[in-house]
Amino acid sequence: MTTTYVFVGPSAGPAGVPRAETPGRRCVVLPPAEAGDLLDLGASPGDVVVLIDGYFHQKPAVRHKEILYLLSRGVRVHGGASLGALRAAELHDYGMVGHGSVFDAYRDGTLVGDDEVAVLHADAENGHRQLTEALVSIRHTVRRAVDAGICDEDLGRSVVRAAKALHFSYRRWPAIIDGVRTTTFDPDQLASLYAFVVSGAVDVKQADASTILARAVDGTLDLAREEPSEWAFRETAMFLQRLRPEPEWLRLCRLFATDYPAFHEATALEDMARRGQHTFAAGPSETMAAALRFVADTHLIDVTAAPSAYSSWLLGVERDLPAQVQIARAAARALYGERARLRTDPMDREAASSAVRSAANSYLLLNEAQRSRNPTPDQELDPQRVIAWFRQRWGVGAADFLPMTRARGFDGPLSFLRAARPYYLFDRYQQPIQLSMGRRESDI
Repeated sequence: MTTTYVFVGPSAGPAGVPRAETPGRRCVVLPPAEAGDLLDLGASPGDVVVLIDGYFHQKPAVRHKEILYLLSRGVRVHGGASLGALRAAELHDYGMVGHGSVFDAYRDGTLVGDDEVAVLHADAENGHRQLTEALVSIRHTVRRAVDAGICDEDLGRSVVRAAKALHFSYRRWPAIIDGVRTTTFDPDQLASLYAFVVSGAVDVKQADASTILARAVDGTLDLAREEPSEWAFRETAMFLQRLRPEPEWLRLCRLFATDYPAFHEATALEDMARRGQHTFAAGPSETMAAALRFVADTHLIDVTAAPSAYSSWLLGVERDLPAQVQIARAAARALYGERARLRTDPMDREAASSAVRSAANSYLLLNEAQRSRNPTPDQELDPQRVIAWFRQRWGVGAADFLPMTRARGFDGPLSFLRAARPYYLFDRYQQPIQLSMGRRESDI
């Protein structure tokens, strides 16, 4: 059975979403989308995703990359009425199908700004009820008023300018008309216009959404589909990080396993060596040499640079090591940090079958139980106290804290704090977290 996923909120209007479905297809109605929601669907080839409403102000907006990823996987993606119309106009050359007058206006360049479709709306408990007017609907309503002789062209343009000058969260007809009253327009004409928009305003977004929703649930929406031009989906480190996030048990190991830095280094060097050649001698010096050849050939690291160029990646005691060793350690940390891992994460693969995974998961359950009994928002924890505690745990001074976070696979203090705060209270006041990767110390 194929599935149609529909992201919709205020654009559905009072009528909501029709419930009829066609045999062999189910329709899942979801709230307005935010960044990452499309990837979390688990949609399969042949499924349909319909993007109507999505966040872009209160929460991060749906990214183009996640839509492209679904398209590359054979998922059919449609958009219209609101944010979906904007994304469809931007990506219709890649296979996203747009519907409705709002999409047409964006595609043709008549509409440009994101705020044309932005509205303030209520929360889910109140049905995402629309609380302000969309600028695209204001334009349409004013055009109807001009065509009906309710107001002249000059007043119509002034009304649209007054609406445009307001932040989208303040675009209500009384506020818009008040903005026009500061000019010299005839008050009787303004009153007639206000009476017209109160009784005859047209919500273009809801009109488009109504048509799209009816076709989505009866299975006819996907009949309109044009073959896109050929293109190839390009994976990036940031996209892969979102698509395949690091498992929480491994993050716990990076924080608490005493031997994690040695494990990280040895695993990174072996991974680089394998990438550089199909076979290599398994000894530590040969592994390091093969890894350095890889980074030199790919220009990922300047292996000819003086060791001082990499000093921020090294602990104080490591800066007296041979130059090649310093470069190798810097490469292991720089190329295998959170946002720079090379497409797949060898740390996860290497550690997944070891005993540390089970031990870490046990601590995760204990910590979660403690947090549920005594909830403390992570942001209320003093970052300096957290850092001081982990410096003590890791046995490093202030100057070595940043290099040690990088030796443990973090990008720096901020990413470390995001990972450490949920476990700080448990480790310090409840039960020390004791983990070991069970991996030999690095020999380089």
